[in-house]
Formats: sequence, C-alpha cells, structure tokens
Amino acid sequence: LGIASDKYGRRSPLLLALACYVVGSLMAAVSPNIHCLIFGRCIQGIGGGSQALCYAIARDLIHDEEERSRFNNILSILGCLAIVLAPIAGGMVAVLMGWRMVFILLACWGMLALFNIFALLPETKQTNQQPALDTPSAEDQGMFAPLFSVFKRSLRPVGLMICMWLLMGTLFGQLSSLS
Repeated sequence: LGIASDKYGRRSPLLLALACYVVGSLMAAVSPNIHCLIFGRCIQGIGGGSQALCYAIARDLIHDEEERSRFNNILSILGCLAIVLAPIAGGMVAVLMGWRMVFILLACWGMLALFNIFALLPETKQTNQQPALDTPSAEDQGMFAPLFSVFKRSLRPVGLMICMWLLMGTLFGQLSSLS
C-alpha cells in the first residue's frame, strides 16, 4: 500500500484496502467450510494492512514534528491496546452470539471506517509532494536503504524501534502464556 499511496494518493488505496477488509470479513462470516473461512481471513488481512497508511496521512496533515510524534505515539498505544483487548472482546462475542457474529461485527466496523473516510477524509497527498524518504543513491541501493536514510537524519528512531521490539516481545510472550 505504501508505494501505491505514494503514487496514487492516500485516499484511494485506503478505501480499496478497507473494502477488501469488509469483503473478507463477510466472506469469513458466511463461510460454509474451513477453506472458505481461511480464504476470507486472507482477504481480510490484506485489507487490514491499511492501518499503516495512518502514519502517512498523519505526516501529510500534521506539519509540526512534535505534534505528529505525539499523534503517532497515540496510534501505537491504541494498536497495542487493540492487540490485547480484541481477543477478549472477540471471545466474549463468540461465546454470547456465535463465531460468525465476530466477523459480522468486524465487517460493520470496517464499513463504519469506510464510510467515514469516504465522507470526511480528503486526499492528503499533494501531487507535488516529495516522498517521505530520500531516494537511495546508486552505491547503497539495497533492501534497507530507505531505513538507513532515516537513521542518517537522526538516531532518535533507533531507540524507539528497540523499545517497541522489546515491548512487543514481552506482550506476545505474556499473551502466549495465557493460553
């Protein structure tokens, strides 16, 4: 989605991804067998990758670096909370209303997001806007060149990445020990 959003704008790929999420959720909800359920979940997962565009949209809309950093931190915290709370909420819905209702509610959530973005979010990427990362030079065109170009500007992201990696490992270790 990142390359498509840089080329075509943020709004269209985001709407397409959310449409995939809704379709995948509905496919999973009405699946007659495990194969259709897995296929629906794959489509849903492809659409679920749209959350990464939130950071690009924030970069386009919030020009103050400190305010944008605060917003990105809030998004990260909400993402971590969702990882913890979603299985609990999904389990409760599955016990009370059946597993198909989980996917119906996810489809409704996706439709709500889709309609809000369609109605309220304008295109945020300007046509003359430069990409967020420098284009790597010929001598360092490798897989990690865009990442290293960020580190050339500031070492601040390194500490944040290390903290997130440690926290995620701890979080997933705790979650796996609960089951």
